[in-house]
Amino acid sequence: MGFIYSALAASTKGKTRNSTSYLENSLKSYFYAKELEPYNAYYRNSIGRIYLSSHQIEKAEKEFKNLLTIEPNFLPARVSLLKIYEKLNKNNLAKKEIEDILNIYEKYKNFSFSGAYEKDFLKINIAEINKKAKGLMTNIKIQMTKN
Repeated sequence: MGFIYSALAASTKGKTRNSTSYLENSLKSYFYAKELEPYNAYYRNSIGRIYLSSHQIEKAEKEFKNLLTIEPNFLPARVSLLKIYEKLNKNNLAKKEIEDILNIYEKYKNFSFSGAYEKDFLKINIAEINKKAKGLMTNIKIQMTKN
């Protein structure tokens, strides 16, 4: 149900007042699902993404961090945390997150997973992360030369 409400919210965003209601119902559905399956990374990630899309950055960050205490190799949550850190100009945390993402991806990219559930833990745009890594390193070098 959470997915359906999220899709309805996205399709009606800015067009109707129901968009907010759909998002709230999506969040409720994912919270209920999380109660039933507290270790399901996808439910927790969806809750974080809903918070992120509704500009509740602190709640999103907390949800992603909690997810990563349970499932530290879940890269979509790490990418979302990276986006939060970039938005908040927390460059040291962003750099650390990029390093963690690249290390985890490298470690498991050729691993023979038993099913789609685990395979999707690595489902990210690695080219985008590599590009961000290069850009962040360039920014750090520029800042160091200014000091």
